[in-house]
Amino acid sequence: MIGAGGDGIKNYYTYLYYIAKDGGNAHFSGMNYPFGEHIIFTDNMPLLAGAISWLKNWFPSIGHYSLAIMHLLLLGSITVGTWYVYKIIRKYNNNPTWAVISALFIAFFSPQLFKLYGHYGMGFCFYIPFVIYQLQCFKEKASFRYPIAIFICSIALAFIHLYNLALIAILVAFYCLAYFISEKGQSLKEKLRTIIILLSPVGLSFVLVKIFLKVTDTITDRPEYPHGILGYETQGKDLLVTDTPLGHIFRFLFGKPNGIAESEGKAYLGVVTLTICFILIFKFIRSFFKKYRATRIAIQPVKAYNIWLLVGLFHLLFAMGVPAVWMRSWLADYISVFRQFRTIGRFIWPFYYIIMIYASLYLYHYAQVLKTKHKAKLAYGLLSAAVILWAVQLSGYLKYNRYISGQALDNYTHVFETSADNWTTLLQEKGYRADDFQAAICLPFYHIGSEKIWLMDIDEGTSAYELFKVSLQTQLPIVNVMMSRTSWSQTFEMIRIIDGPYTPKKYFDRLNNKPLLLVVNEAIELKSKEKEWIKYATFIGRKRDKLSVYSIDINAMQQQESRAQQKALSAAGQALPRKEGLLYDSTSAFFYTNHFDHTGFEKSAFVGKSSFAPVYSRQKVPLDTILLPANRADSFYNLSLWAQCNMIDYRGPSFDLIQLDKNGQAVDTISGIGAKYSTHVTGDWFLVDKDFTIAPHAQKIVLLVHRNSSKKEYYAIDELLLRPQAATYFYWADEFKGKKKTLFLNNRPQF
Repeated sequence: MIGAGGDGIKNYYTYLYYIAKDGGNAHFSGMNYPFGEHIIFTDNMPLLAGAISWLKNWFPSIGHYSLAIMHLLLLGSITVGTWYVYKIIRKYNNNPTWAVISALFIAFFSPQLFKLYGHYGMGFCFYIPFVIYQLQCFKEKASFRYPIAIFICSIALAFIHLYNLALIAILVAFYCLAYFISEKGQSLKEKLRTIIILLSPVGLSFVLVKIFLKVTDTITDRPEYPHGILGYETQGKDLLVTDTPLGHIFRFLFGKPNGIAESEGKAYLGVVTLTICFILIFKFIRSFFKKYRATRIAIQPVKAYNIWLLVGLFHLLFAMGVPAVWMRSWLADYISVFRQFRTIGRFIWPFYYIIMIYASLYLYHYAQVLKTKHKAKLAYGLLSAAVILWAVQLSGYLKYNRYISGQALDNYTHVFETSADNWTTLLQEKGYRADDFQAAICLPFYHIGSEKIWLMDIDEGTSAYELFKVSLQTQLPIVNVMMSRTSWSQTFEMIRIIDGPYTPKKYFDRLNNKPLLLVVNEAIELKSKEKEWIKYATFIGRKRDKLSVYSIDINAMQQQESRAQQKALSAAGQALPRKEGLLYDSTSAFFYTNHFDHTGFEKSAFVGKSSFAPVYSRQKVPLDTILLPANRADSFYNLSLWAQCNMIDYRGPSFDLIQLDKNGQAVDTISGIGAKYSTHVTGDWFLVDKDFTIAPHAQKIVLLVHRNSSKKEYYAIDELLLRPQAATYFYWADEFKGKKKTLFLNNRPQF
């Protein structure tokens, strides 16, 4: 198991769990329990996982070789990709030996190889050179078998990872554009006919994938405007420097290079290719001078490759975000197709293959020129120098791969563990079986992937790793979520389960009567509402130093919360005619509220007549200032407020909480308290909720709202509350959502 953290372990998990439990379905049940998710959105390579699941009907033991099959296919794809690079180079009458050497180096420099460490579905390295070769063959022979080959490749790779289809589609589209611009001697009608034939395979692939999703995907509120639109573009640093031998030459321009695989847009070209590019640029600039104007036609000596250089240029500009970097929001808002490109830097991959193949052709061309001038030794010296430089560069890649491989040696043993210390054995020793539970859940709670909610302000990677191990060993599904673009409504329902006793939890009604297996990562401090779960849980045991295990009866937990809620409702009723305050408070503890009822902004309010109006600014905006009394006894406080967010995309407000001393100096600052960490959503209002400690010398708290430059971060803010963490605050609203006299407990409406 190569990658045992982050996306690496997650994508292994979704692949293995689907084969073990979900074979034959278009639904993955391993995470987001009990909802699950469509297989297209789980990165589990559905074509491969589905094929193995289908074969299990005839060869039951094949499931035990799932990892071997996956790894051999990924490694085999490098060989196939090398073969097609070789075939492309040979089309230009290069020597077979030189073509073999070039193809091997090009394949093993490929930035796609780094996907073998996490995004396995995008690590099939053959399809870009395969499609380039089919396009070349179609230009030569105009046979329909080549578009058919592109179609088969497109639809197959789409069901490995959707980004593969996008990469193929953009490659074909840019080729068609370059063909339209550069092809001479054809009529407009003939050009359009060729373009339509070539675009049809990828267009049909998109249609079939769309039909498949329409028929099989039951989620109707999947985000269409995900986080990170047109982001992570390729930068000059990604092409010109890298952390390998010879990769530091341009460090004086770009600073210290990132790690070899630390950028989505990384495609280091190497000294040889960069030298060739600089020579071409120099010759092109020089040709504008009268003395050298006649040499312009000879700048690019491999004339048959002109169309591919144009395709490569289009890919380079697209991967660098041109023109998206100047109009990112406009494109995403008004041209919906661009919303699907979360990471445009990946589109540098075709440029990499195109320019590296060109470097090979260029070197061979000049070696032949030297040989015709009876300078054979110089010709072979040129080619040998290139091979030596490539080998030196490759040594850095090999060192990095050996380092990763060395770390991977024990991953399988750590994930599945021996029978003496795995999860099944632990449960058996404590008198339990996996079948006694309906699912597993981890605290601190994390939820990553619905775009609107990202509960990941903890070390979610460690927690997810432990939970994936539990699920793979016991076959229990997981409540927590680490997937992309899942349902907003399902998310909003699920996150309420950790919002404390005064929040209704419809989600629990979907579960059966079996308890949940609760895994607590003690290395991370639980939030106050998460600690409540431990009150209702039965301790099972401890696995290693920082991992404790519980059984939690959801029905008993609901009953306990219902009693706590009823007690608070009764106390709040007895407190009337007092409209608000702290229940059971005999010490007059300090609390602060701002209902924003006198702001004059009546367009939108969560409760009452008005709210805090959105301020469209590129600067942080003061929301409120809270003066702290000198006799305050409590230190542990909770801040909450309601923010009205747009329900189209991921954007939401973020706040800074600054504590000041008597001299106005900051003694503590909490930045980036965001609506995306909400555990309670009502309509389009998100509850922002933060536990914190008031510093001993703090005399004032200032709240700032981050800039609202797009005018969509928030539409209104209401019901600000500062209270002791251990206290229960009540507030009787005269009217809320058409209902008279509604009670709020700890800023949460009670129905």
